[in-house]
Amino acid sequence: MSKLMVARYLAAFVFLSSAAQAEDIYVQVKSSALRSEPKYWSSQVAPLRYGDKLKKIKEDDGWCQAQSAAGAKGFIHSSAITSRRIVFVNTGGTQVASSSDVVLAGKGFNKEVEREYAAQNGNLNFRSVDAVESLKVADAAVSEFIKVGKLSK
Repeated sequence: MSKLMVARYLAAFVFLSSAAQAEDIYVQVKSSALRSEPKYWSSQVAPLRYGDKLKKIKEDDGWCQAQSAAGAKGFIHSSAITSRRIVFVNTGGTQVASSSDVVLAGKGFNKEVEREYAAQNGNLNFRSVDAVESLKVADAAVSEFIKVGKLSK
């Protein structure tokens, strides 16, 4: 076998190996972000929504380095992703469920389960839970809180 053929086989092997490592992953939470570092409070590189497809670069210590379809590279926590493809079904222009409903259903939670839980736990203040869920905190505010509080990983 000539050196040229060996070089071609080696190049093909390297190409196929690297292509096999580029695994597709999907965002499985309502919203998240690719971050500049593998930390919850690091700056946001790109916003992500439920079902967004990413290319996994590597995974380490609970964080996945990935690339978005738009080419942004960053980190996302492993709990926010899945290797299962997420598909939305559209029935003739009528949206059957919101992405929030799909996220909850994927975790075994839906409106019926919520109603049953509320009926069994009438003393719980669900309005307060809804109020907390509606709060939005800017990344800069989280970073400042961590800095002032001298918090770390």
